[in-house]
Amino acid sequence: MNNNLMAHRKMYNNDARNMRFNWFGLISATNLAILNLAYRKKFSLT
Repeated sequence: MNNNLMAHRKMYNNDARNMRFNWFGLISATNLAILNLAYRKKFSLT
């Protein structure tokens, strides 16, 4: 999950493509799906 978050941050923290103002950068769908599945299965990710 950390690798996905780092890749997401690297992609959206980019002034060259003006990605800092893209609202898709506020969430990471992959990490959100992982957290949702873990919550449903009652796994602790802390």
